[in-house]
Amino acid sequence: TAGRTLDSVTVPALAQDVTYARYPDGGAWTQCSASAGTANTDAEPLIAAPVFSRAAGFYDDAFDLTLTAPEDCRIFCTLDGSDPRSSDTAKEYASALHIYDNSAEPNRLSAIGGISSVTDFVPTEPVEKGMVIRAVCKSPSGIYSKVVTNGYFIGKTAPYYRSLRVCSISTDPANLFDSESGIYLQKNCMNKGREWELPVHIQVYEDGKAVYGEDVGMRIAGNWSRNYPQKRLTFYARSDYGASKMHYDFFA
Repeated sequence: TAGRTLDSVTVPALAQDVTYARYPDGGAWTQCSASAGTANTDAEPLIAAPVFSRAAGFYDDAFDLTLTAPEDCRIFCTLDGSDPRSSDTAKEYASALHIYDNSAEPNRLSAIGGISSVTDFVPTEPVEKGMVIRAVCKSPSGIYSKVVTNGYFIGKTAPYYRSLRVCSISTDPANLFDSESGIYLQKNCMNKGREWELPVHIQVYEDGKAVYGEDVGMRIAGNWSRNYPQKRLTFYARSDYGASKMHYDFFA
C-alpha cells in the first residue's frame, strides 16, 4: 500500500571503504569490507575493536583500566605482547586491569642469555618496565575485531622520557627468544630474508603521549653488529600487517 514503510535500517557512521550490509546475504546487518558487484558473502565482516578507558602513554600514578566492547561481543587480552587472537596466554576480560609501575618485579625477558657472542650481559638489578595491553573483540559467531595495542609506563621520572621520542615494540616473546626460531638469540641473529621477519606493533610517544602506532614487520639488521647485545632493527610497512606506509615523521 502506498505510504507504508515495508522495511528500514539506520546506517551508523562508517569509515572509508566500509559498507553496512546483511551478512551473509539476508543475514544480520553488519559492517563489512566493500564487495562492489559481488555477493555479500564475498565481503569480510568487521567487528568494532575494544575501547580503552585510558590512552597509551606515560602516567605519574597507577590506575584501573577498563575495556568496553560492542553488545554481545567478548573481549580477550594479553599482557605479554602476544596476539590475543591466537596466544595461549590470552584471557577473557572480566574486570578492570590494574596498571602500575611494575619495574620492581623480577626481570623476565631481559634475563634471557644467549643473545651475543661478544658479551652475554644479563642485568642483575630490576630494569625499568612498562605494561603492554593487547585486546580484541570476538563476536558470537567467532569473528575477531582488529587488535588494539596500548603501552603504559607508570612513574618514570628520568627526564629523557619526556624530552626524547620513545619507541615501544610489542610482539610475542617467542618471536624474539624462542630457543629454535627467536631472531634476537645469537644462534639466529645472523639469519636474513623475509622468513626471518616477524610481526610487531610499533608505538611512538612524544611528551609522554602516544602519537603513532602501527602493525609492521621487523628484522634484525646489520652485519657484524648483529652479534652485539643491543641489535639494530629494521621495520617494514606492509599491507600484510597493516598500512602499506608508515605515516609518521620519525626523523624530523
